[in-house]
Amino acid sequence: MFAPVQNQSLVVQQGDMLAARCILKNDEDRLIKMGPTGEDEMCNFYMMYWAEGDKVLKDNTCFSPGAPFYHWATEGGLNHIPK
Repeated sequence: MFAPVQNQSLVVQQGDMLAARCILKNDEDRLIKMGPTGEDEMCNFYMMYWAEGDKVLKDNTCFSPGAPFYHWATEGGLNHIPK
């Protein structure tokens, strides 16, 4: 379920932005919408992180409503996303 970190020396610095995305392919002859059932498409990403020592993170969770309400183009700084 979880993919290993490829760069284990990676350090996330203040101001860095972590992002994930789903690429979906529909091979069926019906429209598949986002939703919570086995008939729907689901895209969930979980990123785990930790802070050194007694440093407490002010915002320890984040989320977006997903498509169609959120898109890469609406978020500043995400202009180098591979196609």
